[in-house]
Amino acid sequence: MSKRILPNGVRVLSHSMEHTRSVSIGVWVEAGSRYESAKEAGMAHFIEHMLFKGTTTRSAKELAIAFDKIGGNSNAYTSKEQTCYYTRVLDSYAHQAVELLADMLWNSVFDPQEIEREKQVIIEEIHMVEDTPDDSVHEYLWAGIYDKHPLAQPILGTIETVNTFTQEELIAFYKRMYYPSRIIVSVAGNIDDRLLDTICQLFGSNHWDSQSIAPLTKGDFHPAAVCNEREIEQAHVTLAWPSTAVKDPSIYAIVLLQTMLGGSMSSRLFQAIREERGLAYSIYCYQTSYLDSGVFAIYGGTSTDQLTELLEAVDDILAEVVEKGFSETELQNAKAQIESNLLLSLESSTTWMNRLAQNETLYGEQHTVESYLQKYQAVTSDDILKAAQLFTHPKAISIVQPYSV
Repeated sequence: MSKRILPNGVRVLSHSMEHTRSVSIGVWVEAGSRYESAKEAGMAHFIEHMLFKGTTTRSAKELAIAFDKIGGNSNAYTSKEQTCYYTRVLDSYAHQAVELLADMLWNSVFDPQEIEREKQVIIEEIHMVEDTPDDSVHEYLWAGIYDKHPLAQPILGTIETVNTFTQEELIAFYKRMYYPSRIIVSVAGNIDDRLLDTICQLFGSNHWDSQSIAPLTKGDFHPAAVCNEREIEQAHVTLAWPSTAVKDPSIYAIVLLQTMLGGSMSSRLFQAIREERGLAYSIYCYQTSYLDSGVFAIYGGTSTDQLTELLEAVDDILAEVVEKGFSETELQNAKAQIESNLLLSLESSTTWMNRLAQNETLYGEQHTVESYLQKYQAVTSDDILKAAQLFTHPKAISIVQPYSV
């Protein structure tokens, strides 16, 4: 693994995997929805779309053809705290992929006609989430938990905010958030020095005056209760509790707790709710951690007449976990599952590309796989029991259900 800091501040991270023919390249930007003001809600995501909509040298269609021509997998996503553009190609096409990503990053034109067309595309994307209750139930939950904090804002924005975006505003947000020192280029796979030199050349020259960015403020957890009705057949419910930030040392116990409680087919929730009582087809839990806060959530989908029974069953399971924790066998099985999943995933160049960027973003340096596994192995049953006390705090709840009769 190596790291280079280019003259303009862009960081280039690389990991060589000579046994593979693939190369995964990611451009990571510290630009997510929590950096937006209320009127800017959805702007980071909108810019993600616009970088595929034409540059000074290629139209949107020409970009699409160029990516398709080299095969592989190319896409992007926006989260609360970052935006990522990534591709995975054969090593023989790696130079072309790097050139395409650099062209998108530095030379996008934000054409006004493309902006207006993309507004309609994103509005349809918003409608799609609203029409998917097992997605929208989480959006409503976050809006309730974080209230008026930027973390409450949907990543896609709203129809009202998206419709107001202008070329001038988008370029201003881009200039503010896509400053070179906020950018990481991560590459893993069958790479060589020539490819790294190309990356440094294409990503290292652009520069402009930095602009001030308001410091992030921590979002406080609110135990909100949100209920929405839709023309659907099933009730969807998500319960949530305040949890830990991503760099908190207790995160390893929390991840193991999540695994044992609702992270696999042998987990407590899956076995008790689905297998033993047939109350839900889908039941799981997840941990979402940000730089300064976190949320632990449980999701279930069931028929309306079984919703109360499902919630009572979840409460019973959580009460037992709070009082008794988990057995040593369950803990060791969870550790083995995490170890296997991690080591097997590292056979992929994409996993390494993601790992390099995440380590750099969080710690400013690379942590070995062995050091992560040691931290999981060091977690004790008492640590798990302590972590489970998060369920004693007031919870938030979001429900999307059929219209009442």
